[in-house]
Amino acid sequence: MSPSKHACNCPQTSQGTLPSIIYFEALKGNSEKVLEWLKDGGDINAAEMNFKTLVHIACEKNYIHLLKELLKFPEVHINHGNTLSSKNRGKGMTPLSLAMDYNHVECVKALLSSPSKCKIDLVKITASTGQAIRNALNRNNWKMIEILLNAGLTLIKADSTAIFQAAAKALEEDIVKIIIDREFPLYTESIDNLVFVKLYVHDLWNTVGAEKVFKQCFLNNNYWCFRVLQIAMDTNDFNMVENTLKLLIPNVKININIAKSILEKDLAGVEKLSNQENLEDGIIFGAIFIIAISGATDDIAEKLFSLKESYPKDFLKYVLQMASLFNRTELLPLLLKEDSFSYSTLSHALHISNAIKGLGSNLIERALKRKTMELIPLPNDDTE
Repeated sequence: MSPSKHACNCPQTSQGTLPSIIYFEALKGNSEKVLEWLKDGGDINAAEMNFKTLVHIACEKNYIHLLKELLKFPEVHINHGNTLSSKNRGKGMTPLSLAMDYNHVECVKALLSSPSKCKIDLVKITASTGQAIRNALNRNNWKMIEILLNAGLTLIKADSTAIFQAAAKALEEDIVKIIIDREFPLYTESIDNLVFVKLYVHDLWNTVGAEKVFKQCFLNNNYWCFRVLQIAMDTNDFNMVENTLKLLIPNVKININIAKSILEKDLAGVEKLSNQENLEDGIIFGAIFIIAISGATDDIAEKLFSLKESYPKDFLKYVLQMASLFNRTELLPLLLKEDSFSYSTLSHALHISNAIKGLGSNLIERALKRKTMELIPLPNDDTE
């Protein structure tokens, strides 16, 4: 069963004044006195001078028994803020914020499952939940973050990105998996490639579903996440390479023997294996990806490119971007000679090459100029 989500539709209730004697009894955790006052007609939402209600006090002091009794009152309001400034009344710390700040786990759980009419708004980020989740992140309080997410809290893009990145770096597998499984929006273009590297190195790549974010990173111009492919190639983890590349081109296959021949710069081995009958198209595509990532001799690159006349949609675009990222200049003349790339693709490739100070920037820049002249022809100088 998926976590329930709900918005708080309670109207803002007027707050009476909490008598000092009841305030101090609540501070001491005297549930009997507090409940007796309430049963005699006391206002469940009454507040002291700093706008703390009984619910605030119970959450701050971790009086879970008192809190559960207070939440049984149908009219209790659990989203009131408290502050030292009356100008910001209702915009300060809520009971949830207090409970999370003090790491009172049971109080947080009680608030999230309150039987009262008033509910914690999990549908949208409010001052209460927003402050709570960000404070928890700043303190690396993963337990609290997990509780809120499991309760069904929806995250805005900035928060989900920050939590994903921080949790991945901290190897908080469960939280990373929640964010990916619930498909929270992410600013994938800003995710540090070290996040993916760390997940992969610690064998959490498939466990947390990091590959689900991988293609989105690539499409959003975060090409640096593909550094993890270089690590996989260096460790001969061809299964991981194939599974990841399939996210870009579904029918890609990695032939281990061809891959090893490429890495060993063994032209004869590549020729022998690639000339076999009934060699699947996907194997050639995989081999070309490998040279885009790990490089090859000019002869091997020319051999592999000579084996196919057509390629899947976007295949060559991905190869160009990888070759630019990994500075594989032996591939660029082969890729750029046909002038088949769009202006956008060439611009992205040049951006990548410039960012890494790649040796192939001049080649890409010349191809981009040719494309520009195709799109915007020079004026005709002929005169009548």
